[in-house]
Amino acid sequence: EQIWQRHVVDRSTGEINRHSDGQPGVSFIMSSASFIEALAFMSSKTPGPIPGATDPAHDTWLERAKIVASYPWDRRDPITNLVPHIPDKPSSPREDEEVAFTTLHLLAQGLLDAYDHTGDPLFLDQALTYLAAYDAYGYDPAAETYWGTIRLDGTPDTSPRTGSLAAFPTGHIDFWQPNVIDREFPAEAAQAYANAFAKTGDPGMRTAADRWAGVIRDTM
Repeated sequence: EQIWQRHVVDRSTGEINRHSDGQPGVSFIMSSASFIEALAFMSSKTPGPIPGATDPAHDTWLERAKIVASYPWDRRDPITNLVPHIPDKPSSPREDEEVAFTTLHLLAQGLLDAYDHTGDPLFLDQALTYLAAYDAYGYDPAAETYWGTIRLDGTPDTSPRTGSLAAFPTGHIDFWQPNVIDREFPAEAAQAYANAFAKTGDPGMRTAADRWAGVIRDTM
């Protein structure tokens, strides 16, 4: 309930803030992923109206999970289906609003987990759309690896990495780096495709999972 009251700052759009101050802030998509999964989990335990809900317009956990999921979904690029790391434009003037990273796979994984909890196809459809988009625009067949940063029009940022803390993960993915502040989650990306294939048998998810397996083997 406190996630809904303190982190979901616009209950009509599903806008969230990673900080629990009840005020607009930064809607990191991996934070949305955690909240979607949590709300969906609650739906699996309390599928009907929420006892004592203070927001009668959204009185089931499933409705709440869907609303939070709708925020990045409604702000994806209409052609590429890529979602920026922060889908708040124009309210938050950050460069993170212009590009997608492998944080998109954390959002997809949260949606896959929400599907496990609820069986609602909306979560599965959104997850598969995001995963297919990153694979379509993020894979470099010449190098047999993925790009770490993709502009929303589908073009990768091929510039070399600066090596500075909190810089964008430009160039090819660095699978073994441990610094999450660099917005790079390649292991979780690989797991998301394998998970999606296990749930659906989708051949596109299998192809992407095989590609990520190749990245792991080649960079050991």
